[in-house]
Amino acid sequence: MKYIVTGVDGQLGGRVAENMLNSVPGNNLIFTCRNHKYLSQEKRQRWKEKGVSVREADYDDKKGMVLAFKGGNRIYIVSSIINGPQRVIQHKNVVDAALEAGIEHLTYTSFLGANRAGYSQYVIPDHTETEKYIAASGIEYNIMRNNLYAENYLINSVFLANISSNKWITPAGDGKATFVAKDDSGRVAAALLLGKGKKIKITTSPAEIF
Repeated sequence: MKYIVTGVDGQLGGRVAENMLNSVPGNNLIFTCRNHKYLSQEKRQRWKEKGVSVREADYDDKKGMVLAFKGGNRIYIVSSIINGPQRVIQHKNVVDAALEAGIEHLTYTSFLGANRAGYSQYVIPDHTETEKYIAASGIEYNIMRNNLYAENYLINSVFLANISSNKWITPAGDGKATFVAKDDSGRVAAALLLGKGKKIKITTSPAEIF
């Protein structure tokens, strides 16, 4: 069984990659990123020494992704970092490339509320459209609906405090939010990639996996 992890140069994809290395031999893994230059030489070397195949896969280059995904059986797709129509096109490219490469199962990082009619959040339309495309593709899949990442807010709070006299002011008022840790999301993604999720079932809670 060959497992593919996309976006390994990113914070979430990188976590998934390391979790997979703790679970299966490196020669069963294919790690992809948009460009090798975004990976440190140390990391690339360490992964290759463990037998990992490190390949380039650009979400705007479907033909290149088909080649990068060849030989894989199951794939983890991290969502693109841009928002809007181009993001949806990129996601469709990845799904199409996975199908053409013969991938049997797909795990996708979506967002909380992407399946709720009338639920409003600026990133949701992209994920809703992608989820529908995956469901209609015929491939077996699991979809993660992650919430806001706690680390992003911790980082932003430090940055904003540094430029605003140690004050962090937001328009939230008495509004409340829930957050998820990237470490937890990385563990759940690896579990789904390894086959611990239920087939053709959208997963919203780690409790459904473990």
